[in-house]
Amino acid sequence: AGFLFNDGQSDSCDNFRWEPAEDANLYLPNSKITCNQNQLKFEVREPKNVPELRVMMFRLDSQNPAKTPHVMLNLWSITHTSNAVIMSTEAIASWEVVPQLANVRVMLVGQQKAENSISNMAISFRPVSDADEL
Repeated sequence: AGFLFNDGQSDSCDNFRWEPAEDANLYLPNSKITCNQNQLKFEVREPKNVPELRVMMFRLDSQNPAKTPHVMLNLWSITHTSNAVIMSTEAIASWEVVPQLANVRVMLVGQQKAENSISNMAISFRPVSDADEL
């Protein structure tokens, strides 16, 4: 489980776009950008090296997992390789995912169902992750 960047049926990234959009041609116009479920890959094919300290900003769509991944897996990491040799790597912690509820149902089960009457309700749900408060 984790953040997915596509459905695994193709190598396209869900709604990938450079930021700001008007500068997209300044980034990696000749390079190949692909996604494989939870992995984003830039295959740099530029005629010139990317300038030192160049800030590269982009966006892509993803859907949060149902619950926060284990602390050892809840990381964003980047690895810079050249000819299959690791040149550098970095990892930062991701955000906490706010747990959600599944199969939520609210039913009016009492006999009194008219306007302004007092009746009984049945509420049921299934927490997606451990809950310590209701």
